[in-house]
Amino acid sequence: MKSVYQHKRSAEERQRIEAEKEAVIQQIIEAKEEVTRVLHNRIKLQEKKDQLNQQLADVTREAMQLESQLKSLSVSTLSSSSSRGSLSASSRGSLASSKGSLNSALSYTDMPPSQYSIDLNMKDIQQKVNGLQLL
Repeated sequence: MKSVYQHKRSAEERQRIEAEKEAVIQQIIEAKEEVTRVLHNRIKLQEKKDQLNQQLADVTREAMQLESQLKSLSVSTLSSSSSRGSLSASSRGSLASSKGSLNSALSYTDMPPSQYSIDLNMKDIQQKVNGLQLL
């Protein structure tokens, strides 16, 4: 049956139909490639989003830990400064020694490089901690 219809069409019409068929096939191929590119980009964006969410969670957790440590240090500094007037010379020396070990324990350079990306200014925090120790 197909051959009967093909014989009735002119050669020019068959060429036009064949060209349209090839154009439609090419459009389908391009559409499939575009879908593949879009899906690939979407997967990459989701992976980046997941990575950023994890970094945000890590930084938030670290900031909360630092805040907790700072509050704890503030409380202990306040309690030691209120009794400072009655400290003996040896107690003052012990406090100075503790301050030195605390300074070295809080050094931001001991952190792994991945933690340098924290938006908090670690030097500023350390200076504030040192300032609290002096009270």
